[in-house]
Amino acid sequence: MRKLLLKLCLNVIAVLPLALVQAIGSFLGILAYVGSKQYRSLFRPQYEAVIRSRGLPFKPWEAVRASEMLFSDSLWIWRNPAKALKLVEVPNWDVVEQAISDGHGLVMLTPHLGGFEIIPRVLAQHFPATILYRPSRQEWLNEVVEDGRDHPNWLQIHRKPKPTP
Repeated sequence: MRKLLLKLCLNVIAVLPLALVQAIGSFLGILAYVGSKQYRSLFRPQYEAVIRSRGLPFKPWEAVRASEMLFSDSLWIWRNPAKALKLVEVPNWDVVEQAISDGHGLVMLTPHLGGFEIIPRVLAQHFPATILYRPSRQEWLNEVVEDGRDHPNWLQIHRKPKPTP
């Protein structure tokens, strides 16, 4: 019952306007950080390592808000692919087109959330795209993600098989 309620909440969030979806995502990111010691113990050391290595200013609350907005943006992209595609600007697209027209393959590495959700849609508008990813360990979340990414005739998605115990 809890999984069903979570899925329903995510689907309701996904149909809202993008600005509101991002505000909700930002709030949920702060809530997760404040409310989950496990999340903080994973997030904080990675965040600190990145800012130290890059000499960036220390803004943990902005990073926490942005990290959850990646997921909320994904929800919105899944439910509004045409609107999302209208917001995309691809600098140097001519490089991609040239590589394809020369008969070269193209491998793109993207962040797991956010860019991973829109880039395949951009590519699939122009040529066939094959997408590889590793499923989530949480089955209910996998169902949400696969439903969101499932667009017939757009993407050919290859799920990495789960390891056998």
